[in-house]
Amino acid sequence: ETLRKAVNAGLDDPEARRTLQAVFKSDYEIVDGPGSQSVIEKLRNEYTGDPRIGQRLKQFMATKK
Repeated sequence: ETLRKAVNAGLDDPEARRTLQAVFKSDYEIVDGPGSQSVIEKLRNEYTGDPRIGQRLKQFMATKK
């Protein structure tokens, strides 16, 4: 919970957002943990008819860094 709050506080900082956008060379919308989980669930629900997409999502979610 403490880490989640710290990350969210950092993402709320405009300077931190600009830095992330510069590093990723994009203006991606940054979402928190529950937000990213919601995006993955939406993708999974929308594309269940295409097994290639479902397989790719499984690979993506299983990737460890």
